[in-house]
Amino acid sequence: MINLELHEAQLFRILASLFGKERVVYNMSLNTVCEEDKGELGRRETWWIQYKCLFAVTDIHYNPRLVIDFAPGFNGVIDAEQAYRRDSAKSALNTHGVHYIGITREEFNRILDPESHFGLLQLLELKVEKGDISLDNIF
Repeated sequence: MINLELHEAQLFRILASLFGKERVVYNMSLNTVCEEDKGELGRRETWWIQYKCLFAVTDIHYNPRLVIDFAPGFNGVIDAEQAYRRDSAKSALNTHGVHYIGITREEFNRILDPESHFGLLQLLELKVEKGDISLDNIF
């Protein structure tokens, strides 16, 4: 059985060590991350308003720049509706200048393994596509 709370705590500690704990926000709503246009609120679906981003990382001005979540299937179960919502959330976040990364169970295990010499920064460098939102905006 996977202890999701333990993995969330481990991921928070890793993010906090990399970015600073004041810049890592737990469970920020998608609506808050993408709040630039308040006029869109009436057209958003209920799931959008209720969707929580596991961790949002802000820039030095406390604007969200990166959302990190566990990928669908991390806990051993893939929910088709949840996978659709995550894909939709990723598109919305990228539209608002926020990069979305879903970490798989295998990637997370590699990050936690001290002998793998593979950390979160290396994962971010692999997952941020060329021409996508720059990691320089986060540091």
